[in-house]
Amino acid sequence: MAAFTADHRLPSGTGTGYDSAAQERALRHDLPLSGFRPIGHQLKRGTYVELGQEATQEDAEAQAQEVWQANEKAAMIDTPFGQQFIVDGHLHFLSRVFVTQLGSAAGIRDEPAKHVCNKLEWQLPPEDPVDLGRQWLQELDEHGVDRAVLLHTLPGDVASVAEAMATRPSRFAAYVMINPDESTAVENLKKAVDEQAFCGVTLFPAMHGFDLTSEAVWKVFELANEKHLTVFVHCGMLKVGFRKALGIRSTFDITQSNPLHLQRAAAEFSNIRWIIPHLGSGMLRELLMLADSCPNVYTDTSGIDGWARYVTGPGGSVSPEDCLKHVLDVLGPERILFGSDSSFFPRGWRQDVFDRQITIFQRLGLAAEQVQMILGSNLTKILRDAERSRPNGN
Repeated sequence: MAAFTADHRLPSGTGTGYDSAAQERALRHDLPLSGFRPIGHQLKRGTYVELGQEATQEDAEAQAQEVWQANEKAAMIDTPFGQQFIVDGHLHFLSRVFVTQLGSAAGIRDEPAKHVCNKLEWQLPPEDPVDLGRQWLQELDEHGVDRAVLLHTLPGDVASVAEAMATRPSRFAAYVMINPDESTAVENLKKAVDEQAFCGVTLFPAMHGFDLTSEAVWKVFELANEKHLTVFVHCGMLKVGFRKALGIRSTFDITQSNPLHLQRAAAEFSNIRWIIPHLGSGMLRELLMLADSCPNVYTDTSGIDGWARYVTGPGGSVSPEDCLKHVLDVLGPERILFGSDSSFFPRGWRQDVFDRQITIFQRLGLAAEQVQMILGSNLTKILRDAERSRPNGN
């Protein structure tokens, strides 16, 4: 009998059309490369599926399903809404490459990464991004987080996230950041998706100064629609505290980041799942208008306290609870995703953010089923749909 570790998914695909990574994982665990089909479930950590060399499709699926059901509780954490599983849709992967480039932008010539971390009181990221991925994996395990979407913060730092993600594809997904105005943007996106398993694209129009309705951006959207990608667009206010602390001048143009600039694209490209994080980052009204007209538009809950200050009502600023209530009224719980906006160590995963959001859910009187949609079910469906749309389901 052959043992298959639950740190990985079963090889997915149609027939024997697996990619090289799936083949490598199967061979590593002495699994036959034939007789499997996608099961659509993640096997939980620390468990094994015993498979005979002549295992049929039905055997493989039945045994994998049995293990998944037996270990379902292992992926959940206790909340006032009962046990819930968590998929964090907003985790910034700040690699050594990123910190070094940040130091260079601040004019630091000698050991820029070390000086940046000393100044910001960050832990210096490991030189190898795989080690940083392992550090994040341990952090997620300690907090009971099942999976996370990694975001890199500079267009040139794709490799770091790709290497980390490749070590645990069942635990990490990732969106590739690009600047559509760069001549190689579409080529870079295609490579990231086809060769490095990215399932989405991240856009920062205010940071990079591009028009969301431009021809260059439209070409990115066309490829994203063809590939059934998620498109994560930071709209609204953009403040980066560590840039200010390092004295780096930020010339962000938030007039380029109105959610309504996406209305035509969101309506035309129905294969894309559009995510506008931070409840629109102050542009809540515009987000609600966009989402009300386009059912493939989602938002995430990260930074809900900070961004609520930009939303006003008859009595002045409204509460985070009021902001989320407006979003629930328009999008429903089905199009809201949990995001912690975690980024650096030693702070690690933002348990405080999670706890605060749970409190907001309580005050709004959400049902346990609604909370589970937000905390994990919605994003799990998006990620699975993206994975299944790849050639041969890989």
